[in-house]
Amino acid sequence: MAEVELDSVSKIYSKNVKAVDNASLTAEDGEFLVLVGPSGCGKTTTLRMIAGLEEITSGSLRIGGKLANDLEPKDRDVAMVFQNYALYPHMKVFDNMAFGLRARKTPEPEVRARVSEVAGKLGLEELLDRKPGALSGGQRQRVAFGRAIARRPAVFLLDEPLSNLDARLRVIMRRELAMLHRELGTTTIYVTHDQVEAMTLGDRVCVMNDGMIRQVGTPKEIYDHPVDRFVGEFLGSPAMNFLEGEKKNEDGDASFAIGDFVLSLTQQFKNVPSGNVILGARPENISLATSEDRDFRNDLIEGTLEVLEDVGEARLLHVQVADSLIVAKVTERPEVEVGYKVSLTVDSERCHLFDPETGKNLSV
Repeated sequence: MAEVELDSVSKIYSKNVKAVDNASLTAEDGEFLVLVGPSGCGKTTTLRMIAGLEEITSGSLRIGGKLANDLEPKDRDVAMVFQNYALYPHMKVFDNMAFGLRARKTPEPEVRARVSEVAGKLGLEELLDRKPGALSGGQRQRVAFGRAIARRPAVFLLDEPLSNLDARLRVIMRRELAMLHRELGTTTIYVTHDQVEAMTLGDRVCVMNDGMIRQVGTPKEIYDHPVDRFVGEFLGSPAMNFLEGEKKNEDGDASFAIGDFVLSLTQQFKNVPSGNVILGARPENISLATSEDRDFRNDLIEGTLEVLEDVGEARLLHVQVADSLIVAKVTERPEVEVGYKVSLTVDSERCHLFDPETGKNLSV
């Protein structure tokens, strides 16, 4: 196991295209760190620089405390699992899994022992004599994982390894990956564009966009306290709602006005200056008003129900409020109809206020 440290690392291609911009990040010894972000954000380039498949333009990379900028990939003691599996089609499963060990001149008895041990962990014992063409996508992915695990590297680098699998198999493989990491304890850096994978697998999550690191923290920290609008919007499904309005401070009370409606804010927003802001509220923090709410509250938001989606355990209500369309996620089965007015309550204690120009979260 080893710590991986990036210190002000950048990658610039020709014509001054900056794929990664001054990234500083540490994957602790034994940690499962997830790099997540949209396509083209620099996460795979970062992983490839750690692996030695891309040269670092500036900054330093250390693996296990050792400067690794100029080390050959084979000398970095890392194992990479690719999105496309990268198996040798002419080799049997056993030989695919043994390839890295044999390339390092590992004695054959140890090769057989390690491959057999890993095949047992991954349920591949019955497939060792098959070739990749005779395997399903999930089985091929297991073989790719097995090849990496058999090497016993200091660091695992996983580049969107589950993206080619169907939804059901992704869930199964996520669970198995988490169990494997708990058992092996090897430092793991995992790249994905899937925020569900990031939130369920990572000890910590690093959110990237436009080649820059936007926020690093535990899944709960990032979900509950996004540093800016991008992070708040990217993590969460359905995405966070954003309402443009005005923050007011009157008689020591804070409020948010949108159109004719005024939402009372808790004291955590007291120090946010008055002016135009964007309020962010996650769908699960918006509810249908009860009859009691309508009788005793004066901070309800009203709108027209445009779409009603039943997603099994909950319903998604798409409501037009002023110039904004917001989504509320409710677990009850309300008797509401599309096209009619509905009243909503917002849990302001769990909302966020963002700067409309910079996107910075003003409430953290």
